[in-house]
Amino acid sequence: MRKGVSIFLVILFINALASFVQLRITVNASPNVINVPTDFPAVQMAIDNASIGDIIIVNGTYHEDIAINKSISLFGIDDHSAVIYGHQARSVVSITANDVHIENLTIAKIITGPDDIGIRMTSNNSVVKNNRIININTGLFLYFSSNNLIAENFLFSEPNDDIGISVYRSSNNVFSGNAVLNNTVGFNLQLSSNNVFSGNAVLNNTVGFNLQLSSINVFSSNTFVNNFPEISLALSSNSNVFYHNNFNGTIQVSNDLYNYWSAGSEGNYWHNYAGFDSNNDGIGDQPYIVDQNNQDNFPLMGRFTNYTTIMKNKTYHITTISNSTISGFRFDIGAETGNKILNFDVFDEGGAVGFCRIMIPTEMMSYPYVVLVGGEEIIPTLLDTSNETTAFLYFTYSDGSQTISIISSKTLHLYYELLDKYSTLEASFSNLSALYYQLLSNYSLLLYDYTQLQNQYSALNASYQEHLLGYSRNVENIQNIAYAFAFTTAIFLITTVYLSKPAKSSSRRRN
Repeated sequence: MRKGVSIFLVILFINALASFVQLRITVNASPNVINVPTDFPAVQMAIDNASIGDIIIVNGTYHEDIAINKSISLFGIDDHSAVIYGHQARSVVSITANDVHIENLTIAKIITGPDDIGIRMTSNNSVVKNNRIININTGLFLYFSSNNLIAENFLFSEPNDDIGISVYRSSNNVFSGNAVLNNTVGFNLQLSSNNVFSGNAVLNNTVGFNLQLSSINVFSSNTFVNNFPEISLALSSNSNVFYHNNFNGTIQVSNDLYNYWSAGSEGNYWHNYAGFDSNNDGIGDQPYIVDQNNQDNFPLMGRFTNYTTIMKNKTYHITTISNSTISGFRFDIGAETGNKILNFDVFDEGGAVGFCRIMIPTEMMSYPYVVLVGGEEIIPTLLDTSNETTAFLYFTYSDGSQTISIISSKTLHLYYELLDKYSTLEASFSNLSALYYQLLSNYSLLLYDYTQLQNQYSALNASYQEHLLGYSRNVENIQNIAYAFAFTTAIFLITTVYLSKPAKSSSRRRN
């Protein structure tokens, strides 16, 4: 049963990986291109005769061991029919130079020993991509290596035997999109830090990830199935970060020290999480207890998936959290309408109501969004975590098979934009109208106050005129009195002068 599940999961992952990325070999015009077997009958002969920067393209099957000690690129044809069978050396491919690129090869060994290695690297700034490494004791071994990209490789061992990818005293490497199956240990890290593990599928290994004395590594978007345990952390702590991983095994984590189990407000999916999501945002309300020292504060209510799409030569990431199986993810632009459309299929036979929380870059698809489930429109919830650059939508649907379409309509966007401007103008008009009526009310009050003041002024003016008339009369009376007083004074003076003259005459006569 386990083997059948393994084959199904492997096929599912390979199909998803094929739709996720289309690999192309681009050949620069300046380096020399060497073809095997056209130019040289053996791969090692081509390497020995190559110069730094040359590209070697391999077609066919070769029984030899390869040592790469110069900065070259080694490509197999796209369908992995270029096969390197190891011969006598411990390592089928040994890389001791920097800036090496290996892609599209199948690497195997007819008779493998306990110390054999598929690809052994002591290298910096190199790329190992889209290779198949089959039935070798240790598939890929990084030893004192940094700044390498290990991407989209398939490492399979039957029966379970030793290690898929081993990392020793290596840092700042990226392991992305690899499938590691049927090993004693899927990934083994020893004394390694600052590495990133993203989008890897780790299935049917005795131990999925084994970390020993390793810290400050980041694990995101990895899927773990049927590993026992999924992750083992031995003396590894202090800033290993785990988020957006899918843990589907019976035994999730064996841990002895503290690590981080979420980033921002999103953690990991744990298939045995028993919490609730009362606010319908795809994040559990209660923490998931990893062990006595660790907990995931933001457990996901469904499996996490990361999809990429390209528009105008720019890559965008769309992520989903869903309790359904998602397949057939695709992005289209309507030729006539210019509408941007995301389509995908969901399937859930568990009988529960399906849900999807999807993150959409607004630069790729802007508001508003129309969501169709089976051709019928539903109203999604725009979550509070949305911002100017990303929109988070949450919606539910009935169980079974459904086709989901999310449409960003150019016409509808213009309509809502005009409606928003109209609403803004209407609000401004309402504010101006309210201000006008307020001013009109204030004017009426001022006019009433002005009339009151005018009446008071008239009353004061009448009183002033009355006082002025009385004053004029008083002035006239004073003038009359003054005239009478002056006349009396004049009479008095005249009389006095007149009476004084006879007195003076009598005095002269006596003398």
